[in-house]
Amino acid sequence: MKNLMRAVIMISILSFPLLGIAEAQSGKVVTIGNGTNYVDFTGNGKPGLVVMGHRDNFNAHSFDVVSFYLFSDPKDGSLPVWNIIPVMKKEKEQLEVIVSGGADCILHDFRLLSDSGMTPAALILADRELGSSYADLESVTFTYFYLEKNSEGIPGSPLFSFKQSRVVKSKAKYCDVGEAYQKELGIGTYKP
Repeated sequence: MKNLMRAVIMISILSFPLLGIAEAQSGKVVTIGNGTNYVDFTGNGKPGLVVMGHRDNFNAHSFDVVSFYLFSDPKDGSLPVWNIIPVMKKEKEQLEVIVSGGADCILHDFRLLSDSGMTPAALILADRELGSSYADLESVTFTYFYLEKNSEGIPGSPLFSFKQSRVVKSKAKYCDVGEAYQKELGIGTYKP
C-alpha cells in the first residue's frame, strides 16, 4: 500500500505541466500564475510547487498570497511529503509572501529566479512604504533570499527555507514596485 501511495503521488506531480521551467532555464524570472505552478527550485530538474491564491476585498485592495513547497523523502521510511519553504526575514519566519497595493500601485511583490544549473532558486521581495497614499512616490526596499537546505537536520529549523542575504534600497522613488524591479534590477514581471 505504501508503494502504491508513492506511485500515485509521483504520477500526480509529473502529470501537470511544468510552468516556469522554460523561463528559469534561460535565467529569467519564473512565470507564476494563479493556482498551482511547478518550479525547479534546486536546479536538479525535480519540480517544486508555488501556490498563488487571490483574496478578494471587493475594493481596490485585494491581494494575492503565495507559498512555496518542495517534495521530499523524509528518509525514515515514511511517505514523501510536501515541505513548505518559509521565507526567513532575519530570524522571523513567514510561511507566505503577500502581493498587495491599491488601484494605483503595487506596494509589495516578489520575483522568483532560477536557472538550469545546480544553483538553488533566489527570491527577491520588493516593499514600498505607503506614504500618505497608495499613489505616492517612495523608495523601494529589495530584500534578497537564497534557498537553503537544512542538511544537518538542525532541530527547530525547516528542511528548506529562503534565507535573507541582503537588503538594498532603490536609487529612485516609485509608485509601483513593478516599475522599480524593471528600472533598478532589469527584472520583468512573473505573470503569464
